[in-house]
Amino acid sequence: MILARGFFIFLGLFIFLVSKGQNAAPNFGTFPKSKTVFVRVQACVSLSTQDSDETDTVRLSVVSSSVAGQWATNSGSVKLASGELCVTPTDQDAGATWSFVFMAHDGKDSTLDTFYVHVIGLPARHAFRQEELGCGKWSFQAEANVWATEANIVIRDVNSTGVYAKAFANVEGLIGDTVQLAAGAYTLYTDFRDTKGNLRYYVDSIYVSQGIEVRIEGMNSLSRGETVYLKGKVLAGETPFKTYWVVERNGIAQTMAEDTNYYAQPQYETTTYRYIAQGKDLCLYEDSKTVESIDATGINSPLNASLKFYPNPARDKIRIETAVESGVLSLYDAKGKQVQMHRYANQLVPEMNLTNLPAGIYFVRLQDLSGQTWTAKLIKE
Repeated sequence: MILARGFFIFLGLFIFLVSKGQNAAPNFGTFPKSKTVFVRVQACVSLSTQDSDETDTVRLSVVSSSVAGQWATNSGSVKLASGELCVTPTDQDAGATWSFVFMAHDGKDSTLDTFYVHVIGLPARHAFRQEELGCGKWSFQAEANVWATEANIVIRDVNSTGVYAKAFANVEGLIGDTVQLAAGAYTLYTDFRDTKGNLRYYVDSIYVSQGIEVRIEGMNSLSRGETVYLKGKVLAGETPFKTYWVVERNGIAQTMAEDTNYYAQPQYETTTYRYIAQGKDLCLYEDSKTVESIDATGINSPLNASLKFYPNPARDKIRIETAVESGVLSLYDAKGKQVQMHRYANQLVPEMNLTNLPAGIYFVRLQDLSGQTWTAKLIKE
């Protein structure tokens, strides 16, 4: 009787030990335990478990995590259980490595495993500065973050026409440039890219003040010793702070009186007159005209060897002789106003009718198809 009781005790202990030895802790599936994701993109850590005991109920739980996320699981399933933890990194998380520790427990044993998420950033502009340097010049600088490898800068006007473009193949530190722009509104587009093809772009506005548009009106040539009459005009823009003339003779420039009109007697073959308007922004806007001084008759002058006419002085008409096969003949009065213009070709040079013109000094001008000009003085009686 004692032997029988001992046998059953031994048998029960054996079954307990055997059953205890057969139970195994649940295992996590063999899948990647780390992943790399971009900011602003949802990242999910997915896991599943296996348990060798057909009757074990496996439960999953999050033991610890670097950041909070959305956890979903079928914890409590027999033998198999799965779960998923999802997080969405922000720009501030770029460069971070997050760790997540999960536990699988079947009621008897448990297993811990760690998963990692590496966050990398998207290319972006870290800093930007633009500055108006005056007189239509703008300077701009941009600094990219560490994730950007290249950049492009484009400036377009109000008609979407590109007026500037530059590519930066290697973005390190500051990038930028200085550009000269005409008056108007512009849009500056800057984009940054990485080696994965990710792109971010930025839009900034540039406005260049209208400035001042000036022009000189008057003759392009006259007889040596005659008085040149030039008039400076402000055509558009703000009212100038002041206007003045600069005269260049033989490479020497001289600032003249502050006046809109200019009278002078050129003593050199060519003289350049510059009419300058200074804006309130201290920028200078100008127009220039080079006046050619020729011999009194203009017939035998080397400057006018391709242009001859007779009679001179004349009353009703003049006949013109020239070796220029095709061109434009123009007649100007002493104030630089064009009073006649004739186009001709194949050496069919027209006569100029002076009948309706008042007596005085005029200038005959010939321009060939290449733009070269010859001018001679005409006296109308």
